[in-house]
Amino acid sequence: MHEVFTATVIFSYYYSLMSTSRQLLAILFADIQGYTALMQRDEAKAIQLKDKFQRDLESEIRWRGGRVAVFSGDGALCVFKSAIEAVRAAIAVQGKMLEEPVVPLRIGIHTGDVVTEGKNVYGDGVNVASRLESFAVPGSVFISGKVADEIKNQPGIEIVALGKFEFKNVHGPVEIFAVKNDKLVVPKREELTGKGSRIAGKRYASKRIWIGSAVLLLLLALSIFVYKKYNSATASAVVTGPQVNTIAVLPFANLSGQKDDEYFADGMCDEILTQISKISAINVLSRTSTLQFRDTKKTMKEIGEQIGANVLLEGSVQKIRDQVRIIVKLINATNDKPLWAETYDRQLKDVFFIQSDIAEQIAQALNATLTKREEELFSEKPTENLKAFDLYLRGNKYAEDFWSNSKMEKVPDAISMFEQAIALDPKFVNAYDALISLYTEIAWRKPIINYEDYRVKAKEWLDRMLALKIDKPVVHATVYIYKYEGERDYPGALAELDQIDKYFGNDKQTVDLRAYVLRRMGRIEEALRLFQRRARAYPKETFIHSEIASTYSLLRNADSAIYSVDKTIQMHPDKADFYVEKAGFFTDLKGDIRKAKQVLNSGTAFIDTTELADFRIYLDMLEGNYGSAISHLSDRADSMWSLTQSYATTSAQMIAVMLNNQGNKEEA
Repeated sequence: MHEVFTATVIFSYYYSLMSTSRQLLAILFADIQGYTALMQRDEAKAIQLKDKFQRDLESEIRWRGGRVAVFSGDGALCVFKSAIEAVRAAIAVQGKMLEEPVVPLRIGIHTGDVVTEGKNVYGDGVNVASRLESFAVPGSVFISGKVADEIKNQPGIEIVALGKFEFKNVHGPVEIFAVKNDKLVVPKREELTGKGSRIAGKRYASKRIWIGSAVLLLLLALSIFVYKKYNSATASAVVTGPQVNTIAVLPFANLSGQKDDEYFADGMCDEILTQISKISAINVLSRTSTLQFRDTKKTMKEIGEQIGANVLLEGSVQKIRDQVRIIVKLINATNDKPLWAETYDRQLKDVFFIQSDIAEQIAQALNATLTKREEELFSEKPTENLKAFDLYLRGNKYAEDFWSNSKMEKVPDAISMFEQAIALDPKFVNAYDALISLYTEIAWRKPIINYEDYRVKAKEWLDRMLALKIDKPVVHATVYIYKYEGERDYPGALAELDQIDKYFGNDKQTVDLRAYVLRRMGRIEEALRLFQRRARAYPKETFIHSEIASTYSLLRNADSAIYSVDKTIQMHPDKADFYVEKAGFFTDLKGDIRKAKQVLNSGTAFIDTTELADFRIYLDMLEGNYGSAISHLSDRADSMWSLTQSYATTSAQMIAVMLNNQGNKEEA
């Protein structure tokens, strides 16, 4: 852990353009001992301890006037202007870490001259603090002799001398002291081990071999950082490692001159995204992560940093009668340099070749090895009927408003397009999938009163598709969605995911899908682990942190749920759903309506307050303010009122319930 921080701090010096300043600061290093091994044995437990550590550390550091300069999951580098406050913060943090569940935390504190560069810090003082922390044991707070001199005679702080030590890459001896109270651990001197050695019974020689120029130290730190961070990682369903690229496909520009052709540009973008997603050696961000960048003015680097992608694909589409021009460019988001580019001037009938070729060229540009199965998948055409494919793309465009906002206005047009596509090619399973998924999702979300009719239609079309006896991943995905959302047949849904995993030879495609099912089955801890695996591969993917928050709420872990949803708000402060979710945690898990209202109010600077109206009505109901709630609902008595997927009714019915609670039974 120490090398991780050292590398991070030093590396920032060479690549930052911010102004620097030199300061004398107290540096606090903290690290969870044995975290990597614990992750391998019990991932859920490790995540629980990490979340507790981060939450309590940030709270105490801020309270004592410090700042978390670097946070790296199971460790942190913090700085203070006062050594006394740094020690008091460390005592407070360890006090909380020693409570159940116990976090095996080690803390080291040193005062030294450091360079601050924006939010980053580096210098010899940082190196000393990291070496000091390496000698600490779980439950202890170790300080250097310099810190001991600054805090001596402070009431309530007692220290024990543990001797002088030589630290690796540090000139001169460093005396270690342990802070002592009735909770903190104070080890015996002979038990200490770390990045250095104890000086026993001799004077320290003033001359020693100095092995570190700044360049050598940088290379050493970076090499250790790469080795520890990546080579110790366990295998997971999503690909991780220093060689793994995370790619995002930005919305393609429509250059056809007709807005009506936007469906085709969007469709090409989606189909290419689907093809790239088949490459198991690359992590691919979902379309929902990139829609916000349509017509954006942001740079590639800004986009990459915002969504956690180091590679971006941008493109444009121009369709004129039976001719199509597709221009694509693969860009390194870290430096805005192109990795590969191509212009395809082909006949419309070649669109499937173009999609597959783009995916294959991207794999080659990113040194991603394709499996035999992946190569076979690239060669498959979804349909031979171009008119059916065109109708399918048009249907997807019509369905867009429903999938993003549950709006039903264009759903009939989408259904018509999909049905026409199937009529032209009765074996076009992608069209079946789009139609059945749409019907099923309507029944699941319940945006209209007769939602059950849509489930019946979904089953009819599903039976027609299964009668074709076509074995493709998209077929199993369609059956999965119907079994999960249409029939609540959770074992059946898992069986379909097993088939998809078998087909691809890995479970990369099904990680979060499986988590949804397990959560519904009450296997909450298993679901949480899968969501967290997804989050580690896509740390800036908003929806996954929201799902983690929801899953924590089912475990009645209010603090972790709130912490996770705060991540989504930080990434998207303009999304009302996240404020509603957080407010719901305060009402449902903590019973704190006042705090819930504060959460909603905190979002009014970023969002349209009407988007919070339903939840404000809910809060009125909880407080017994039926008059206010009835007043707000009366203007839309015929509309559907829903807080969650599991509860939906008409506004009129809600009014009737509240009138009945008021004793107005006849009016109800």
